[in-house]
Amino acid sequence: MSARTTRRSSLRPILRLCHEVNQSLAELGTSACALGIAACSLALLSRGPRGRGLGLAGLALAFLALLGLSTELLVLHLHGMGAVVLAQALWLLALAFSLRKLSCPGSSRAA
Repeated sequence: MSARTTRRSSLRPILRLCHEVNQSLAELGTSACALGIAACSLALLSRGPRGRGLGLAGLALAFLALLGLSTELLVLHLHGMGAVVLAQALWLLALAFSLRKLSCPGSSRAA
């Protein structure tokens, strides 16, 4: 066995550990964000009909993320995590625009 092969095989357990820690933290972060979106969605639903659509969409997003993680249908590799981040970012952008409309009804911003 060459020195290069020996070094590569000695790094394998460390790389495996790094991969497992990365996956665990990605799942924890995804779960925490999903729970946060669910909590925010419940608050939107309690505000009346104006936040109903976004609240229901947020609850569906959170439920699907948690269901996918718990059943292992959602794998957080490059494409899986990209899909999660994209979906959560789109929901957060919709929330930002919605809150801006709710907090400033009829008022115009000074330039």
